[in-house]
Amino acid sequence: KQPPPREDCPICFLELPFTGNEISYKSCCGKILCDGCMYASAAVDIEERPCPFCREPMSRSIEEEKKRTEKRMELNDHEAFVVMGLGHALGNRGNMELPQDIEKAIKLFRKAVELGSTSAHFFLGDLYFRGQGVELDKKKAQHHMEIAVMAGYLRAREFLGLLELDKGNSHRSMKHSVISARAGDDRSLDAVKCGYSYGIVTKDDFKKTLRAHKNSQDELKSEWRDRAAVDHSDNNTQPIT
Repeated sequence: KQPPPREDCPICFLELPFTGNEISYKSCCGKILCDGCMYASAAVDIEERPCPFCREPMSRSIEEEKKRTEKRMELNDHEAFVVMGLGHALGNRGNMELPQDIEKAIKLFRKAVELGSTSAHFFLGDLYFRGQGVELDKKKAQHHMEIAVMAGYLRAREFLGLLELDKGNSHRSMKHSVISARAGDDRSLDAVKCGYSYGIVTKDDFKKTLRAHKNSQDELKSEWRDRAAVDHSDNNTQPIT
């Protein structure tokens, strides 16, 4: 089954990229924006760097960002629960610099799921897949990843492929890789290349996948997204948030 279309960036109306380092959640208005629009806005107003959607000035401190996110949580914004959950899951490695607390992260992800979050299913599935903070449970991991995939969360297909591979179902695993590669995912394309070299993927399917991957990638491109990618690569920085 082909993945449903991804959401569009509310500024440029291009489909949002599917990797977390190419999008930003804005705690001022609860919108998820592409990195290109964030970069373009910062280039116009480098001092204030307001939100491109609601024009609210950016948070001046981590504490201010936490308070804004907590206010969004009071409004039952499911992505705010996900952001806070990730903060506790990552601890000091995350942007929020929260103390690592996997148990609290799981509670926040579960609340986000109740409120309709797709990404929270992915993060819960990831924790069950790795056995991080919870007992390793690949059935629960698969359950959450399947829900995420059905809602169009492309990254979850990689885990479904790994779960199928773990069961010895190499062809079913490769089907997941082909679908996500055709939707534009680079790591899945690498898996398809490997599958082709081992004879699991036919030459015809491989060619079709290469063409579809390029088309999907082209649909996500814009001048400002390309500029942002080059700038972050040159400076080894994360997207502006």
